[in-house]
Amino acid sequence: MQENDRTQFSIQHVIGRFTAQVVRKVRVGQGLLLLLFLLVSLLLSACVPGGAGSDRRQALDTGWSVAIDRSRALTIADIAGLRFDALPGPPALGYVDGAVWLRHTLRADPARAGERLIELQLPGIDEATLFWPQPDGRFSARTAGDRHPMAGRDVRHRNIVFRVDLPAQGDVTFHLRVTGTHNQTFSVVLWEPAAFLEAALEEHLLWGALFALHVVLVLSNLWLFQATRDTTTGLFALYTTVSFGAIVLVEGFGHAHLLDGWPTLNHVLLVAFWMLSVPATYLFVFGFIELLDGTRRWPRRVVAAVAGAAALSLLIDLALAPTWIRPAFSTLQALSAPVLAGVLVWRSLQGAAAARLLLVAMTPTFAAVALKLLRNLGVLEPNLWIDSAYFFGLAFYLLVLNFGISRRVEALRRSKDRAQARALALSRRTESELERRVAQRTEQAASAMQRARDTLELERRVLAEQRVLFGTISHELRTPVAVIYATAQNLLLQQPAAAEPLLARYRKIHDACKQLSHLLNENLREDRFMAVAAITRFEQAQTSELLEDAVAMARLGSDHHGLQATVHGGAERTWCDPVLTRLALSVLAENAVKYTPPGTAVKLTAHVDRSGARAETVLEVVDDGPGVSPDELVRLFEPGYRGEKALATEGSGLGLALARRLVELQGGTLTLSSPPGQGFAGTIRLPGAPPQAA
Repeated sequence: MQENDRTQFSIQHVIGRFTAQVVRKVRVGQGLLLLLFLLVSLLLSACVPGGAGSDRRQALDTGWSVAIDRSRALTIADIAGLRFDALPGPPALGYVDGAVWLRHTLRADPARAGERLIELQLPGIDEATLFWPQPDGRFSARTAGDRHPMAGRDVRHRNIVFRVDLPAQGDVTFHLRVTGTHNQTFSVVLWEPAAFLEAALEEHLLWGALFALHVVLVLSNLWLFQATRDTTTGLFALYTTVSFGAIVLVEGFGHAHLLDGWPTLNHVLLVAFWMLSVPATYLFVFGFIELLDGTRRWPRRVVAAVAGAAALSLLIDLALAPTWIRPAFSTLQALSAPVLAGVLVWRSLQGAAAARLLLVAMTPTFAAVALKLLRNLGVLEPNLWIDSAYFFGLAFYLLVLNFGISRRVEALRRSKDRAQARALALSRRTESELERRVAQRTEQAASAMQRARDTLELERRVLAEQRVLFGTISHELRTPVAVIYATAQNLLLQQPAAAEPLLARYRKIHDACKQLSHLLNENLREDRFMAVAAITRFEQAQTSELLEDAVAMARLGSDHHGLQATVHGGAERTWCDPVLTRLALSVLAENAVKYTPPGTAVKLTAHVDRSGARAETVLEVVDDGPGVSPDELVRLFEPGYRGEKALATEGSGLGLALARRLVELQGGTLTLSSPPGQGFAGTIRLPGAPPQAA
């Protein structure tokens, strides 16, 4: 057993060392991945095509005018009656309850003539329709968006891209009808197709590096959680998974590549991941800084409240889709940053190292939120870096947290190794102590076995001596008893005319010898002595015969006592060993006449008691003599004890102890009672059926 324990500890130690090595390799790999991600980002930023002056890419950030259609029912033919207001910067949707009509005029430029692409650089637009003028004065209409299948788009891309033909001469005024629930400012870019393809490839490489980072974090932390069962690691894996899903869906990759045939499902998942990311953030942050350990109630209540608000917002948005729900939830999301920052500062002041690490990790994220706000206000020009700053800050945040968690796992592993080493040392000490105690117990058991063998040998010798003794007693008693019995018979035969008192004495001698001879023949046989304790011979005996035999034995020593035997209904037959029961009754009856004055009444009765769990046969011997004191009553079963009133009467003090033993061999009980002034009573209770049948 101890060898198995040592083997188990060794295996656990090997697994722990292997886990530590893997954790270190994961940490090194994640650090290299971060450096690779930053390097790829810098290289791609240098390769992104130029700004508005380039003939391959033109940002249409100015020259827009806007009109709002609250009814969402106007067509291109109806917009002449709308009032268009000039926009100072790029288009912005806002949370508008209606359709937004945007108008822009492209000045004639022969260098841009031919096929071009117009990109709306905002994923998640529900619907956008481009109205492009035709030579005959009419407009062609093409519609795309997240609420439409990807197969209907001109270009498969996460943003909406339209193909247009620019004429060599003349200005072109086109319209965009946009509906959605975003409040972001977005750029509209006019691309030369080859330049768009190059930029899309570089963008996909950048996003691919970001997604790879998330995949590595999710898988590595899931593995660490499986190996360590550390709650913080599991929460981080959950948080990273939700964040990854939110990025993929919010940035349009879900609709473009994963769920292109299920726009409704894409919309549901997008809203779900976006809204659930807030409670996931609270849950992880509170768990990481050890506020969910059960000593405080308010962190759990805050997490529950935020989760409830997110779930309620999700249900309202999916079921009713009111215009106000997303601004309200965005406000909750915006308030989360200062709330979490305040909690982290509070925990940092309390000395929590995890809170300080989180503050460092969240700094780029807070900066990205500020850049995004300035972009939406039109202070900063939209570009890839500003639009994606939040997600890059999130990548830094995740990597720093993962570093902290891996250090936490390493600390847990070291603590586990120390605990295993202490347990192994304790096991060895326990094993040594156990071996010592086993040796001691073995020696004691051997000594006890030897004593038991000596006791059995002594018992065998005693039994052998008892058999010899009882054989001798049986032989020696039979001869004088036979002589006395024959002499009494001769006296009765030879002096038939003698006085009646003399003949009465002869008959007593004769009857006593007869009873004694019967007892010797029945009970002082060697086979009977050896079997009485092991085999009790039960049968249904006549109760009246048992009582009459006891009366007959008592009369031999009686001096004008009133002996009477009575059997009540139901007790006519008794399950017992007749010989043992007869002896026990005889002892009680003989004591009744021996220790009571002449003329005392002695009653032997039998009845059935059904008051208990099973019926019992009750045999009683009751006299109306002086009785015994309570102090003497409790000692009458002691072998050799005789009361003060019995000292003048011949006896050994063994009869009652023998009688109780004879009754107990049959599964019964013998009790004595002597109420003051009411004589003395001996009560035998025998089971209504033999023990093997009960």
